[in-house]
Amino acid sequence: MSNEGTGTYSVQPDCTATVSLTILTGFPVGANFHLSLVIIGRGEEIKFIQTDQGSMFTGNAERQ
Repeated sequence: MSNEGTGTYSVQPDCTATVSLTILTGFPVGANFHLSLVIIGRGEEIKFIQTDQGSMFTGNAERQ
């Protein structure tokens, strides 16, 4: 099962970015998440951290 969502992002010249996501389907519907991230190696890797008060997750994504 997968979730669908909508959101916005903003990338700065120093390769940092902010993301705002809203979950539309799956669990938890209507939840909003805000992330700060850094883009590494011309987009080969992204490291991120959730910035919402009272909740936290971190992670990274790598291009396959």
